[in-house]
Amino acid sequence: MHWVERLSLRARIALFFALIGAVSVALLVAAIVWLSIRLGAEAADHIVLIVGGSAFAIAGLIAWVALKFDENLAKPLMAIAADLKTIAHSDGKAMKLDSEGEYLGMIAPAAREVSSALIEARERTDAAIETAMRDAARQKAALEALLRDLHQGLVVCTMTGRVTLYNHRAVEILHVEEFRRDDPASTDVMIGSLGLGRDFFNIVDAAPFSAALSAFEAPADPSNPLPIEGLGSFPIVFSTCDGAVTMRGQVALRLNEAGNAPAGFITVFDDITTELAAGLERDRVLREAIDGIRTAIDDSGETPASAPLTTALKRLELASNNIIASAWPMADVAAGRLFGAVRKTLSGSAVAVETAGNGELIHADSATLIALLRNLADGLAERGDVEKLALKASGLGHARQIAITVTGAPPGAAWLEARLSENADAGTAFLSGRSILERHCATATVKGDTILIDFPVNTGARGTTGKDTAPVLDARPEFYDFDLFERDTSKDLLDVPLSELHAVVFDCEMTGLDPRRGDEIVSIAGARVVNGRVLSGEIFDLFVNPGRTIPAASTNIHHITDAMVADAPLIPSALKRFHAFAKDQVLVAHNAAFDMAFLAKGEKAAGVKFDNVVLDTVLLAAHLQGAESELSLDGLAERFNVEIAEHDRHTARGDAIATAHVFVKLIRLLEASGVVTLGDALRVSEDQTAIRRRQAAYG
Repeated sequence: MHWVERLSLRARIALFFALIGAVSVALLVAAIVWLSIRLGAEAADHIVLIVGGSAFAIAGLIAWVALKFDENLAKPLMAIAADLKTIAHSDGKAMKLDSEGEYLGMIAPAAREVSSALIEARERTDAAIETAMRDAARQKAALEALLRDLHQGLVVCTMTGRVTLYNHRAVEILHVEEFRRDDPASTDVMIGSLGLGRDFFNIVDAAPFSAALSAFEAPADPSNPLPIEGLGSFPIVFSTCDGAVTMRGQVALRLNEAGNAPAGFITVFDDITTELAAGLERDRVLREAIDGIRTAIDDSGETPASAPLTTALKRLELASNNIIASAWPMADVAAGRLFGAVRKTLSGSAVAVETAGNGELIHADSATLIALLRNLADGLAERGDVEKLALKASGLGHARQIAITVTGAPPGAAWLEARLSENADAGTAFLSGRSILERHCATATVKGDTILIDFPVNTGARGTTGKDTAPVLDARPEFYDFDLFERDTSKDLLDVPLSELHAVVFDCEMTGLDPRRGDEIVSIAGARVVNGRVLSGEIFDLFVNPGRTIPAASTNIHHITDAMVADAPLIPSALKRFHAFAKDQVLVAHNAAFDMAFLAKGEKAAGVKFDNVVLDTVLLAAHLQGAESELSLDGLAERFNVEIAEHDRHTARGDAIATAHVFVKLIRLLEASGVVTLGDALRVSEDQTAIRRRQAAYG
């Protein structure tokens, strides 16, 4: 692009008149020189006086004309252009053209006619679209009602774990603290929060899902009767990252439109935390009772009278082991799923894998049982003397046995015992193979060239009595965004289109305006914007204890008193929490330099760094509307028909949400003006040097 094309209309006109003035002065100087030569030196003084005075007069006239031209033509033309762009690319229905343009002749009336026609056309189009999409809206409402009323948690993710849909029950079940429960003042972040586009595995343990998805990836072949079009679901037991909530459910693949490749996964689950806790407490009491009886028998010595007690103790220990094993949440899983995970593990080795009995069901904790089978298969492959493994499940309805037959050097009992003593997998909380067998009340033995894993006869599935203690939530239609399946995560952040950004639009209220003189944050709020939508259900809103008195003048503005923040988190804890909420997001604020100065002030104490990319709605609006236009949040909200309730004005939450809606409107206008990517937005923001110079005072 030529450098002139980057100049505004007013700058081009100013340059044009400056060129006229320069050429005029140059011609007059040339005239002075020529006349002085022709008329002689004695006339030079008169020539310079007359022609020089004329030059100043002409230059002054040109400057006056340029100013009038700028005031009466250039500025109105730019205002009309900005108004027309706003009307063309904003969804405001009641917008009117503000500019008078009295010196523009027919241009201003014509522009008003165009704007009125455009508004009327938009209203007709909106009415037609509303009629055409009425059925779709009813279906959407039905979907939202279904998601809201579903008694199980539902989360849909991409294959990398990015959330694209979730329901109310999932929020209730996964409504866990971001910080240590035993220390509310701690700034150690434990987990993330559930939200569109966020990483599901920041909330829940990834290992069980990895095991389940690995089984789905098994190739469709004659030995695996589960091709991709009939994959069904996979039972799963998993917990939150902090171990506070344990869930049992099912995982299924979400296929692409062609139905031949996975695009993501769906998990439906129940909370079994209470059930599991009750079982573990029962197990503890049983173990303590058995240990006490054993100690009493050992202290009394072996006597004829103690023999019946010893026999009864053995029966009690056996029953206790069965109860303890059954207390761990299990689910029915097809053996073919387990074998598929083993096949994938050995896909890069020279060991071939054959399977049989894939349709047999095994009542198991699939994640740990897969870890056990993988560990055994890896160990056999590492020996280098095994050519093939044949895995077979056998039983009647529910499998009673898994046989791993080795072609090559057979494993010995000593090798099996050593292998079972090792940690089976890093993702199983350091469970050994032996512990996994005990959890399933199973045994493993070597018979010839085969490892036999025998399961108990009673393999019936168990119910759940999970108790819901989470708060009731309002309906939130932003629980889903299937466009996230199509998001190209390989793009450099600066190349991501503005309409695809994941951003947190935030605002702070403070004790005053100068962080260098001791002013502090008293409230901070943020609203997430994903794919050009404000997610009203994903709001961060927190009072902050500033550690000092709030001046009355500040309270008069934001209405926050000392009593309201007395029990609120201190600044380090509050910034730690906001940093977790804004992680991996673009930060957006109105007059961002001001708010960022307060965040930067508290970074060291909080142990965090707000190194997010930052956008400023003031600078973006100045690029579109001009630096001299009304750029306050109230002014932009009025221009874009963004309503700010009076009780929300000058509150962090209200201003953050209003700024988020203004930002979404600005995205549409920026894209229409050629500012498409985040990098483009940063570039045009840098061009607003005058505003940025004023903002530098906050630092």
